[in-house]
Amino acid sequence: EGPQDSGILIESMQRLPLAYVDTSNAVNIKGAHPPEQSERVARICRASFAVEDVDEPYAVVRAPPAGQRNYIARACNEDGSETDEVLLVINSANAKVSNILDSHHNLVASLDLRGGSSRMVVQIAHGADAGLVISC
Repeated sequence: EGPQDSGILIESMQRLPLAYVDTSNAVNIKGAHPPEQSERVARICRASFAVEDVDEPYAVVRAPPAGQRNYIARACNEDGSETDEVLLVINSANAKVSNILDSHHNLVASLDLRGGSSRMVVQIAHGADAGLVISC
């Protein structure tokens, strides 16, 4: 993965595209320094091959400030400007357990690394937007 044409396609079990996570501003080419912490952002977009869909994310996830470990996903307006908090990802100190809260701070999902870091278990609450949770 590098800064140009990099991202992650999220698909359902039926191989239907759910979302595209544009990571071009979150990573850099192998061996290069990563982008500045304050500039690192993943943009969650429609899963489409149309360039304009990547240019219009419906949410963004920014890297936390140095010394913090919680991520915030924010919704986007049509012009790409950020609006309200959609999800808050709270990571434990050892980063093996995470809780994902909605904008009202209700638990919508939890993530647990088991067997070292070889297996990840994600539990998503009934009615939660699974595609958005997985994208974050």
